[in-house]
Amino acid sequence: MAALCSECFSSSDEELSDASTAASAPHPRKTHTPPCQVEGCKNLSVSRGLCVRHGGGSKCTEPGCNKRAKLCQRCFQHGGYKMCTEPGCNKKAKRYGHCWSHGGGHICEAPECTKVSTQGGFCWAHGGGNRCKHEDCNRRSYQKYDYYCMRHAKSITA
Repeated sequence: MAALCSECFSSSDEELSDASTAASAPHPRKTHTPPCQVEGCKNLSVSRGLCVRHGGGSKCTEPGCNKRAKLCQRCFQHGGYKMCTEPGCNKKAKRYGHCWSHGGGHICEAPECTKVSTQGGFCWAHGGGNRCKHEDCNRRSYQKYDYYCMRHAKSITA
C-alpha cells in the first residue's frame, strides 16, 4: 500500500465533511464576454467585439445583403425561416414549427381571450406590451425610443 502524507490523510470526520462540501459547492458563474466596443453601448459583444445592434453576429450570405442571419446563414427575407408544419399551410413558422394561426404563439392569459399574447402574457387589449412613458398616452412604446411612442419620441428629441 502506498504511503499517504499527513496533509492528505486524516481520521477526523470533520475534516472529511468540510472537504466534500467545498468540492461540491457551486462556483459563481463569471461572464468572460466583453462589452461592445462602441462608446456608450452597454450590450455584450457577440463577435468582432460588437453587439448585434452595432454589427456583431453572423451576416446573411446573400450577395449585397448586410442583414443579420437567422437560419441557414440567411436573413428572414432571403430564406432564413421555417415554414408552418400544418398540412396545406404556406405561412412562416413563428414558434414550435407553427404559424400564429396554428398555435405558434402564446395565447392571452385573460379568460376566454383567444388573441396572441405579447410581453407579459397578455394581449394588447388586456394590458400586454409596453406603453408610452408620456403622461396620458396609451400608445405602443419602443425600446429604441427610450420607451416612448414614435410621436412623443420626436417631440422629446426636437
